[in-house]
Amino acid sequence: MGILLPVAALLVLLLAGFGAALTLAPRGRSMGAIEVLSLSFLLGAGFVSLASFGAGLFFRGPALRWVVSGGCVALAAAGIWAIPRHRSRLTLSLPSDIRAVVFSAILLGQIGLLVWLSLHETLGWDGLVVWELKARLASLEGGSVPTSYFSDPTRAWSHPEYPLLLPLTESWLYAWLGGPHQGYAKIIFALFCSVALGLLYSGASRLSGHTWRGLVPGLLLFFVPMAVVGEGSATSGYADFPLAVFYLGSAIYLAEYLETGERGALALAGALAALLPWVKQEGIILWLCVAAPIIVKGIRSRALWPTFTAILPGPLLFLGWRTFLAAVSAPQLRDFEPVSATTLWSNLGRIPHLAQWLLVEFTNSERWSLLWPTLGLALLFILARGRKPGYVALGATAVLPLLLYPPIYVFSGYSPFLGHVANSLPRLMLHPSLVALVVIALTIPARPRRAPRDVHDH
Repeated sequence: MGILLPVAALLVLLLAGFGAALTLAPRGRSMGAIEVLSLSFLLGAGFVSLASFGAGLFFRGPALRWVVSGGCVALAAAGIWAIPRHRSRLTLSLPSDIRAVVFSAILLGQIGLLVWLSLHETLGWDGLVVWELKARLASLEGGSVPTSYFSDPTRAWSHPEYPLLLPLTESWLYAWLGGPHQGYAKIIFALFCSVALGLLYSGASRLSGHTWRGLVPGLLLFFVPMAVVGEGSATSGYADFPLAVFYLGSAIYLAEYLETGERGALALAGALAALLPWVKQEGIILWLCVAAPIIVKGIRSRALWPTFTAILPGPLLFLGWRTFLAAVSAPQLRDFEPVSATTLWSNLGRIPHLAQWLLVEFTNSERWSLLWPTLGLALLFILARGRKPGYVALGATAVLPLLLYPPIYVFSGYSPFLGHVANSLPRLMLHPSLVALVVIALTIPARPRRAPRDVHDH
């Protein structure tokens, strides 16, 4: 029964995400199994964690599990009912040429290696004392973090103000197991690794129209050391890599929306972007990076209502969480000084040091290999060729976080402040790194012959 219980928990979670994916899916285009499974996990984790938090205010133990499971089944039923209305088609095909066969074989081997590393690596500091601690506490309290935890000043070191998608997804497994088990928590991060590769493949394939090109960014991922090992990586138990996966999904469907105008792509981009602040606090900045092109497109096309409904859930979720923290008087650890003209003026001397650090970091091959210089060349290629709006939007979502994150450290409360920068900014740079891989793959020259627009999975 040991392995059957977490499998059952994951299947119920996937049911919810499957229903959400089909309900929001773009109308009339095929969706491969890899794309659907990737979306099912992300949207399912979002639904289960939000439902566990909301219902956990009223239920505990088996009652909470049954309430959340009932919501998952209902959402799956809604998605199945939506299939004929959306004319969606689920497809699965095998590799059709030798290049795709070779790439697929290599990629499958790398997936196995990444999952193995996820299961065997020790969780990092944040993985243990920020996320897994909350998951264990929720498990011991019947499936939801007790409100007393958030207002306990003696636990301020564990960041009670951090959002709960990861710990409540972990505690969902624990609830079915009957107690905490860190080994099964690592399954969550192994799945995020697989979903990242699935989205890299399906997104790059569909946007480029070349099946083989969808395999390229997944292969490139393993040449970015920061994404594979170390603090913040896919194997560390930190929230940074899962946040990067949600951001990747929202950027891909944003690009599809700008290319096709399909409202289903807009809905998926909005849904995935809305969950960004529920994964990690910095998610609200990434949400802004996705929302800005949506707003511009909505104003130009005068599609104000679809635009409004797509971007509204993000700030509602963020403000709802902040309101809850205020209501329970959660202590806040202040890593930054107040943002004011006085603080800015007194810290202006930090800017040259920050710029110098960034220049060194962007060329740090031990962490990033050649990711950022290659992204720069890819962006120049996109601009020089006058590429499609979807390509430009992907480039923007890869670059905007790199422009918005560093200035925050001018207000760092640490001394010396560069210690704070070196400790956390590389993890923040990981957030747009997966999008950067797609941008690079899309600019690789290809033969004139193009594959069909609707790309099938391998």
